[in-house]
Amino acid sequence: MSRPSTANNRRGSGTPTAAASAAANSAAAPAASSSSSTSAPSLADLTPLLGANLKLTLNSGDVATGLLFAFDPNLGTVALETLSTAVPAYLSASIAGGAGNNAKEQAAAAAAAAAVAQDSIRRTGFRLIKIREVKQVELGPASDATVNGTSSSTPAPPSQQQQLLTPLQALNIAALEARANTAIRDAHIRASRRGVGVSNQAQNIFDALSKTLPCRWHGTHIIVMDEIVISAPNYDGSSTNVTPYTQDQLRAALDGNPIPASADGKLLSPQAVNSIRPKAASWQRVVKVLEGERAKIQRQQTVTAS
Repeated sequence: MSRPSTANNRRGSGTPTAAASAAANSAAAPAASSSSSTSAPSLADLTPLLGANLKLTLNSGDVATGLLFAFDPNLGTVALETLSTAVPAYLSASIAGGAGNNAKEQAAAAAAAAAVAQDSIRRTGFRLIKIREVKQVELGPASDATVNGTSSSTPAPPSQQQQLLTPLQALNIAALEARANTAIRDAHIRASRRGVGVSNQAQNIFDALSKTLPCRWHGTHIIVMDEIVISAPNYDGSSTNVTPYTQDQLRAALDGNPIPASADGKLLSPQAVNSIRPKAASWQRVVKVLEGERAKIQRQQTVTAS
């Protein structure tokens, strides 16, 4: 919803009060005549009344009053700025009464209650109303149009009443772009945690492992700590591997035994032998966590089935 910014849109034509009255009168007729139609009524342009105190009678019989904050025929919406609802007396009393008999607590509670009451005077609210719900538009008295805790019995034209509207603050584009980039990054992270073309069991295993270990999907494979690969279809300890080592070589490294040859009959180089030991320890940890999580999932499935 946009607020008109040009001088002509803000002031209308002719004298301010005359233009406001004319706009209000012309707005009421089409709204009332089309209230029984199924299509949205063609409410007259309320732009000249920007900042004026309006009384809108709705098709339901309810009445909405406030300063015209914005009018957008494209969205079919009218925005009114209204006084904030004051804190009820019984709530203010409860704030003060909850302090007990302690003098300091009572003083603090009284100050809090006063601050709440004062804040309720300063704050304003907004009400959005669909144009199709408006049956009649009337121009209210200027003395009721104030929204910042002050009032005046002297009628003011809409051009002056516009100053009572809450000013629109400039948007921090850099902050908005940062929030958008963060949201996009988070969305990519969430998407990367969902496997494509995998079973529910595989996704459950991934979700369980990712609670304690860094995981990512690579096709249907689960990559843990960028070292250990857990493959379909079983996603169990026997389906794990650490490239380019075999499980027999990893077990031998853990047991401190000589490293056997690879499947192609080649022996590992001394450098490969030294690097296999920390990888074997990581593999052992992942397999232990994997089997534990699989057991938990199995128990949960058994309970659910029973």
